[in-house]
Amino acid sequence: MKIKTTLILLFLGMFLVSFVSADTQQLTMRFFIPDGEELNFDNLRNFEHYVGEDFSKYITASSSYDISSYWLNDTSTFNIGEITGLIENISNLNTIEKYWLQIFVNDTSGAEINETFFINVKEKTATNICLYKKFGVYNTKLPFMKEVNCV
Repeated sequence: MKIKTTLILLFLGMFLVSFVSADTQQLTMRFFIPDGEELNFDNLRNFEHYVGEDFSKYITASSSYDISSYWLNDTSTFNIGEITGLIENISNLNTIEKYWLQIFVNDTSGAEINETFFINVKEKTATNICLYKKFGVYNTKLPFMKEVNCV
């Protein structure tokens, strides 16, 4: 049995190999060999957020290939734009809670990565503003009174 082998370069990193026997049966195999450029997240980090406010942040990734899609492991509270990477809350963030999310991204070569991050929803602390009112006369022997009101 004679076997003829053909190797065709389709594009960088993708090879198509055909094996053809003498009796015209053909077997084709496709191989992907990475070019060394990795798929990476550009700006993934943990987030601090406040109760009652809407959450909206872009997560981006880069690769030598085009980015195909983004997705999250849990979409009950947050949604992500499949093409844009924009994460937004889809339910009210009215409770103090830390949301642990796993984000996935893949590129057109078929490479996929994922990372875990959190969105910490916390209570906004009130800022105390204190106003001082001074009463009395400084150059006499009258008592001095100071009133402090904090809001």
